[in-house]
Amino acid sequence: MKITLREIAEDREELLVEINKDEINVEREKKIATLARNAEIRGFRKGHAPRKTIERVYDAKIRKELLEDYYKQAIEQAEREYPARMTAYISLKDVLFSDDMDLSFVIAYPVIPKVKDLDYKGLEYTDILVEVRDEEIDRVIDNIRNRLAHYQTVDRASQIGDFVLASFAEDKEGKEPQLMEVLPEGPGVFDLVGLKAGDEAEREIKIPEEHHDTSIAGRTGRFNLKIVAIQEKILPQINDELAKEANLGETLLEMRLKLREEINKQKEEDRKKSWEEELIDKLIERKPIPIPNEMLEEASLHGIEDMKKHYPKAFLTNPELEKTLFQREMENNKRLYRWQLLKEYIIMQEGIATTRDEAIAALKKEIKEDIEEDENYKDKLAKYVEREIEILNEDKVFNLLIAHGKKVTKQENPKAEEDKPAEEIEKQEEPVQDNRKIDEVE
Repeated sequence: MKITLREIAEDREELLVEINKDEINVEREKKIATLARNAEIRGFRKGHAPRKTIERVYDAKIRKELLEDYYKQAIEQAEREYPARMTAYISLKDVLFSDDMDLSFVIAYPVIPKVKDLDYKGLEYTDILVEVRDEEIDRVIDNIRNRLAHYQTVDRASQIGDFVLASFAEDKEGKEPQLMEVLPEGPGVFDLVGLKAGDEAEREIKIPEEHHDTSIAGRTGRFNLKIVAIQEKILPQINDELAKEANLGETLLEMRLKLREEINKQKEEDRKKSWEEELIDKLIERKPIPIPNEMLEEASLHGIEDMKKHYPKAFLTNPELEKTLFQREMENNKRLYRWQLLKEYIIMQEGIATTRDEAIAALKKEIKEDIEEDENYKDKLAKYVEREIEILNEDKVFNLLIAHGKKVTKQENPKAEEDKPAEEIEKQEEPVQDNRKIDEVE
């Protein structure tokens, strides 16, 4: 059997497999002999059919088995002679099995291209100079006050900013009433202004088409509400007591200083992350390695299946969602695979691969325990070390890209970044009053 490797494209290879008739005839004779002993052909006793009859009756079966046998042998031989960079997604084509028993066929498969001649120096990236403004600290304090607020029942009509405790006519007996904020009228918001305890009211709600939960986006429904109570939100005062209650110091000044430090830390992390994301894109743009489509499709389909398990309703109510998400997953996976290949090349080229000892030392510093002796870590130590090696390797590559890159400095845009740090420290829910009921809209 002769195997010839052919490079069809940067991400495609083929193996031309050729077997001459003399070699095939040896294997063919073995199969005929086996069939002759066990063949049951009408008109002949078992094992007594003439050779020519056996050849005629079983010709197609013999050829099929010979092709399967040589296909398996070719794969095994190719893995020894031409270690493939990726042997999955193999296809068989151009099968030629002549009457005189010469056989040839082609094994085609995609490969992950090897990175060559990568110049990673001089990549331009944007550096945003950041500062923490007093208004940002104020917004975080407002979020803290909202989190620590308490509610008291009031004997008056509801106003914007109040909370209405109400039950739904559709609720099962014994179901706890729902607490809903009285918000300005708008898509996805019940009109709850002007209601009093004991009132019964019918209200309509329409969810915006662009709502983040696609399973309910654009849906409309009417609900019968029975108002149990009107509650007013009481915010704590901005003083030293607020700092103590929030566990952010003994005084208001100490709390503000801590919040400034936390916001600044978050901004610095975001700043570094933005460098890294931009450098990845610039590196890929400089060296856009082709990634086999089969590989991207398989990874993307796995991602879609996971989403379907977690958000089945979204896919049922939006027929185009799967197509949209699949395209997004394809692009994300392409970027991920390209970055992985380029990163590995830089690590090998520069000889900066993280050792096991480095990873162990870093874990000890982070966890502040002797993880090699601690029983809590022994079983999972290998995984911890493997993950730490990945993290440290990536950090080393980013440090190289940053050190050899070109920084373009810009001033932070306060309006564009207005709420980001505050949202990271004190995350707020979207003003959707009653997601439980929205799921039941017809």
